[in-house]
Amino acid sequence: MNQWRCVRLALLLGCAPVMAAEEVPAGFPPQAVESFLAEAAEETGLPQPWLAATLQKATFQPDIIAAISRPAERTLTWGQYRALFLKPDRIEAGLAFYAAHRETVDAVAEAYGVSWPYVLAILGIETRYGKFFGRWRVLDALATLGLAYPPRQTFFAGQLRVFLQQMHAEGLDPTDRMGSYAGAMGYGQFIPSSYRDFAVDFDGDGRRDLWAVADALGSVANYLAVHRWTPGAEAARPLRSVPEAAKALRATGLDPSTTVGALTALGVDGLAGLEASTPVALLEMQGEDGAEWIAGLPNLYVITRYNRSYLYALAVNDLAQALAQGAP
Repeated sequence: MNQWRCVRLALLLGCAPVMAAEEVPAGFPPQAVESFLAEAAEETGLPQPWLAATLQKATFQPDIIAAISRPAERTLTWGQYRALFLKPDRIEAGLAFYAAHRETVDAVAEAYGVSWPYVLAILGIETRYGKFFGRWRVLDALATLGLAYPPRQTFFAGQLRVFLQQMHAEGLDPTDRMGSYAGAMGYGQFIPSSYRDFAVDFDGDGRRDLWAVADALGSVANYLAVHRWTPGAEAARPLRSVPEAAKALRATGLDPSTTVGALTALGVDGLAGLEASTPVALLEMQGEDGAEWIAGLPNLYVITRYNRSYLYALAVNDLAQALAQGAP
């Protein structure tokens, strides 16, 4: 901690240790813990004794370090990725979830203008509609990465601060929340900063609880709505034919890079009924039976704001279509 920061913190903490070395949970660097507690107290305004007492309950998890350090696995093709999530049991579970919570699901869809199958599809892919929130305590995951993982310590320390701030604000116990090894949590697997920015209290009980059905549904819908979901519009459309001249316009990033009019002018078949000015990402995906050409429309781009992957966004779209078709 530099001299000037110490001067600022002295007014609050006197730059005295806020946790004795012997109180630091095993596996965490004492200096990192001390620095985090001082900065968190200053930046969040949370009671320093509460911060220290909470962090003392964290457990260092070397398996989390191993998981996040592991080289990326082989990239799945679209066909392989789709097969993971478009299984009958996941579709049936989604329809059962809809039947059990239909009034809330429909109210969320109406309030935010986001089609209910897309909200449920995200929950289905993320946590199997709440059946599996994750195997790690969020406190352990964020403390391990935020205090003892130098490659991304700054990011995860920030997420740990936000997590503790949100738990304190919502009156939730930060020691019993379960999530992913990267600290994503709740039905929709929000990271703490997304929790802070997009979670809503849809059931009106005075807290934003990502583990409560109504708040989770509302929060996912709000996330999509804030990122400019277009009510009633498609997200993607399979294309029947793409001439060679049009293939040069294939997408190289997530942003739609061409328009319906430009593709139609080059002879692309399958865009009937869409406005010529509609932005499009022309996607070439490797399906089970070879190349598939798909028009990624603005709502698909919105889904990539939730998870920056076309594989993910297309899986959400296809699962949503399956749920819509199977609904009574």
